[in-house]
Amino acid sequence: MKLNQTCEAFKCLLFHQTENVSTHSRIEVLTVKNEAKLITDQS
Repeated sequence: MKLNQTCEAFKCLLFHQTENVSTHSRIEVLTVKNEAKLITDQS
């Protein structure tokens, strides 16, 4: 649950960091989601 909240916070930060949500930002968010999934699967 904490991991999911961290991801949400990161997406929020990423969104506010870039005035407009570009394709690059979406790719970064997807990468973070995938990394979080890997971490969850490993534990």
